[in-house]
Amino acid sequence: MPTFIGNGYGEWAAGFNTSADPETMYVTCGFENEDNSSDIGALLTQLRTALVGTGKIIDTATMFNTWQLTELKVQTRVDGILYDGVDNTPAVGAATGVSILNNTALLVQKRSPMSGRRNRGRWYWPPYDLVQTNVSNTGIINAAYVASKQTKFTALIPALTAVNFKPVILHSVSEIAPSPIVTMPVQFKAATQRRRLRP
Repeated sequence: MPTFIGNGYGEWAAGFNTSADPETMYVTCGFENEDNSSDIGALLTQLRTALVGTGKIIDTATMFNTWQLTELKVQTRVDGILYDGVDNTPAVGAATGVSILNNTALLVQKRSPMSGRRNRGRWYWPPYDLVQTNVSNTGIINAAYVASKQTKFTALIPALTAVNFKPVILHSVSEIAPSPIVTMPVQFKAATQRRRLRP
């Protein structure tokens, strides 16, 4: 279902590829454009600052060398005009090891302080740094890995907010205001991505 982007809000996407799969996998998130910026180049730079780097969500030192971040996308609406842009600068993984199958996904919840189904969501993240041996035969992810990821997702909210990307849940109709995301709990059970990460 498509999301409605109102004035002062936007949506970003990160696209990942693996050498064994030609189709790009995407994660998306709404944001509040607190500065009301329409400078897409600056916004893309700010988004990369929040997402990519040592100790961040996308850390090339822990991402497998068969994986890479291939693009970042941003759309934002300012005064009724929709601005969009793409950053195709790759971030290539350096880690070696046996990756879990790329049909597996890390499930992260998006939670707002408001009740109701509209005010919560889910993220399916590609397993770009998930070692095969860290997932049991019943799909339970190693506790140490989950704890490490939780630290990064907890830090992601202030990191995004600091660069004008305060995370929100966008809705499909204009009558419902976007819901602020205040926590991102990482789930212990691995998910299957099916078509959720595909364009």
